[in-house]
Amino acid sequence: MDMVQVKDLDDHVRELVEKSNWPNNLRLIRELAIGWQEYEPSQDHTSILQAFRDRDGRSVVGKLKPHMKDLVVHEKFPFRLLSGKDVFVESGSLWVLIPLSYSSTCVKYKTRASREWNHLRWEPGTYILVPWGNKLRVEAPGMSVSGLMVEIKSQ
Repeated sequence: MDMVQVKDLDDHVRELVEKSNWPNNLRLIRELAIGWQEYEPSQDHTSILQAFRDRDGRSVVGKLKPHMKDLVVHEKFPFRLLSGKDVFVESGSLWVLIPLSYSSTCVKYKTRASREWNHLRWEPGTYILVPWGNKLRVEAPGMSVSGLMVEIKSQ
């Protein structure tokens, strides 16, 4: 898989995302210089990841197994991507991003084969597959987007 793909979530997972919100009382775990913040997950976040794993995640992993050896799946902390920095997906990894809270038109991606930045459909009720070598950014000053992330790596 070389291209960034946006797919609709299973109905049950989408309902959980729509019912959740980004609580203001989340505890910041770490902030990376790349404009990426990670937070302690809430019970809602844990439930969404479990439902995703049981439904859409199973399908994603099944499609990757023939192409990636010894897959390792890591459910990451809830994140916030801030404007002004590029985030790069490392070699051998696939990021699965689940947007939370609200839609945004300010998220862009660039593939490893292109010099152009493209708009990314960032909205709750979807999940986004971002293969290695791709970059993400939030372009609007002062804006951020939040979501959940699952990283799939080949060992």
